[in-house]
Amino acid sequence: MLRTWHSFGMLLFFVLLCLAVGQIGVFFATTQAYEWYNALSKPLWTPHTLLLPLIWTLIYIVMAVAAWFVWREKNEHYRRALIFWTIQLVLNGLWMPLFFGQQGLLASLLLMDILWLFLVLTTYLFYKQSRSAGILMIIYLAWITFAGVLNFFIWQMN
Repeated sequence: MLRTWHSFGMLLFFVLLCLAVGQIGVFFATTQAYEWYNALSKPLWTPHTLLLPLIWTLIYIVMAVAAWFVWREKNEHYRRALIFWTIQLVLNGLWMPLFFGQQGLLASLLLMDILWLFLVLTTYLFYKQSRSAGILMIIYLAWITFAGVLNFFIWQMN
C-alpha cells in the first residue's frame, strides 16, 4: 500500500509541476498582451483564445502522465529520459514570457524550434522506456508542431 501511495504521489508531483509551468504563462497574459495578440494578423486556422487554456491544461496532464510512466518503469536509462523531459519542460515554460511578455515573434519561434528538437529526443527516449509514455508524448509533439507552425505564420504575417 505504501508503494501505491508513493506512486500516486509521484503522479501528483508530475501533474502539479507541469501545471505550475503552465501557470508561468498566466503572469504574462496581461490585458495589454492579449490586446497585442488580438491585433496581430493570424491564419484563419488559429485556435480561439478561449480554447488555448483548456488545450494546454490537457497537454500538461498528458506530459505529466508520460513522465510518470517512465518514472514507474525505472529502466536502465529512465533518468536520462527524465532529464530531457525536464529540459523541454523548462523550454516550454520560457515560450509564453518570450512570446507575450517580450512580444518576440522571431525569438519565440527560435525557442519553439529548440523545444521541438528536445521534444523529439524526449519522445524517442520515453518510447524506449515505456510505449505508453512515448505515445502520450506523440500527442504533445503533434501539438507543439502545430503551435510552432502557427508561431511561424504569425511571425511571417506580422
